[in-house]
Parts: sequence; C-alpha cells; structure tokens
Amino acid sequence: MKDISELRILFDGPFYSKPDAGIARYFNNLSRKLSNDHEVHFSRRLDCSQQKEIKLPTIRHFRPHRFSFQFEKLWFQFFNDSHFDIVHLVEYEPSPTGLFFLNRGSKLVITIHDLIHEQIGAPLNLLDRNKRLNLYEKADALIFDSHSTKYDFQKIYPAVCLEKKANSVIWLGCTFDALETHSKNKKHQFIFVGARNGYKNFKTAFRAFERYASIHKDARFIVVGAPPSPDEEEMVLPNKGKVTWITDATDQELKELYKESIALLYLSRKEGFGLPLVEAMSMGCVPLAGNHSSISEVLENDGVFVDENDPVDVMQKMEELFYNEEFRRSKIHSGYERSKIFSWEKTSKEMNSLYGSLIDIESP
Repeated sequence: MKDISELRILFDGPFYSKPDAGIARYFNNLSRKLSNDHEVHFSRRLDCSQQKEIKLPTIRHFRPHRFSFQFEKLWFQFFNDSHFDIVHLVEYEPSPTGLFFLNRGSKLVITIHDLIHEQIGAPLNLLDRNKRLNLYEKADALIFDSHSTKYDFQKIYPAVCLEKKANSVIWLGCTFDALETHSKNKKHQFIFVGARNGYKNFKTAFRAFERYASIHKDARFIVVGAPPSPDEEEMVLPNKGKVTWITDATDQELKELYKESIALLYLSRKEGFGLPLVEAMSMGCVPLAGNHSSISEVLENDGVFVDENDPVDVMQKMEELFYNEEFRRSKIHSGYERSKIFSWEKTSKEMNSLYGSLIDIESP
C-alpha cells in the first residue's frame, strides 16, 4: 500500500502566481495547501516567478501554443520521473503533457465548477459536448463545487454514471480569515467584484446603484476586475465621479475594499459556487444576491436575497442596509460566522481523501 505522503500530483494547466478569477484562485489555494503533504506540479508556467511549494516547468509557456505544449511534454518526459499518481485538470481538456501521463496510468480527476456553457451557450471552441461527455466518462473522479452544480450535471449529462466513479461535492474555501473587529470601518460605498459579462449582470447592478446615488449624493461604487469597456464607460458617464474602477487588486487591497463597503452587489443569474460571496462575508461586507443555484447553498440566510433582474428591488435592499443599523449588524455578524465554514484547509483535506480513495491508500 502506498504512503499518502508520497503522492505526486499534476495539475494539468497554468499556474497563476497572482490569481484574480475564481477558478485560478481555486487551483492556487488548493495546490498550495496540498503541497504541504504532496509533491505538486503544474504543467504550464506563465511567468518568471519562483514558487517554493509548487513545481513548474523550467520553460515559460510561449506562442505558438502547439509548440510550447510539445516542449512542456518533453520537459516532463525527460526531466521528471515520468509518473504522476493524479492528473487533475485545470482546463477543459488534457494537454499533451497530461495525456502522456494519463496513458501511463495516472488517475484523471476533474472539477466541475459550473454548467453555464451548457445552460446559456458557448462558442464551439469552448463547448464540444460530445468531447466533454467522453472526458467525463473517462474520469476516475468528478468533483463538484456545490450540490447545485452536481444537480445540474446529472440533468445535462445523465449518461455519466456517477455511482461507478469516485465523486464528491467539495466546497471552495475562504481566502481570508474572518475578522469581526473591522465591521465598523464602513464608508458609504458598495462593491462589485469579478467578471461583468453576460450572466454576471453588471448592468443591473449599476442601474441599482444609479438609482441609489440619485438619492445619496455621497455614495460610491467600487468595481474590481477588468478595465471598463467603452460601453461601460459610456453607461456610467453621468455618475463617473462616483464610480472607481480597480484592476489587478492584490488580496490585501481586496480585503480592505470589502471591509470598507456596506454590501457586495452579486447579481449573477447563475453560479457554480460564488467565491466573492464568502470572501465578502469574512470581511463584514453583506452580499446582495439572487436566491438561486449555488448562491442559496453558499449564503443560506446570511446574505440579503434580491431579485437579481430588478434594479428597484436591489436599490431598496441597499437602502435597508444603509438605514437599518441593527439589520446591517445582524447580517454582518451572521456572515462572519457563515464564512468560517469555508476553509481551504477543509477543502484540501476532502480532496486529499478523494485522491487517496483512487489509489487504495488511507488518508490521515
């Protein structure tokens, strides 16, 4: 029987030393925790940063991609032990490096973050349902970010028999430690974090703030994510002085923004988990979000549910949080407590157990 401490894990995809998007934060936090017990590699290096815990190819990924993928495969083939116990996909399909080790007997693990491509559509280069189905059927283990995601998966891919493979719902962790002492350091501001396209529903969030700001002249809106598009700049123009765009925020900067903000406007129409919800709660920022998909599962009763398509309803809930201090304090306190349920320590422990079940070893 193999010792759990000897596992070699390949996360097949890029390592982001400064992750911003949810999936990048997921693999960054998970891999760092698992590296305490295992030898953890990523198949792709994106920058020149040095990582003590994570092993990366010597060669930076370059264009054209097809040549870089082949160089990475050769690097692993000739400068590593040519074996991994686990290949855990970071992207939608294995790289040549990942396929090389899978063909040598590594176990294939896939995390299903959401089924949004299948539900609302995606370009053919992002969604080939037959290819995804074949990959899911070949996987030794499937992990779901939430029970909601698992339910969606079973509806969309009923041909994949989960009973015949390892599968588990493993929630994401919270990047920040809950610090209730910061709950009084509030400015008259609201925050939006993450992608803003399509189903993320940024336009409704801004329309709600626009209504709110017409009454509260000192209110501010902080938008953390990509730089504004020309259409977004035009949309906010009448309130330009009240909107601050922040790109490339560090974790420390994001923590401070959450601490200072009354509420997170998280009006996404679909989610697989919703990491900003947990991060906001841990810093005393109350999430305003729709009561659906994984959002209900993550928040339970510790956020404020709104009609995510109705800016008037969102604005009214913003007003209630601003004016009703007792209500705001109760939501801040319950949010702190809720956020403590989510930890990367717990996530990595559950992942460790699942990995162990694949190769007939006992996890600690």
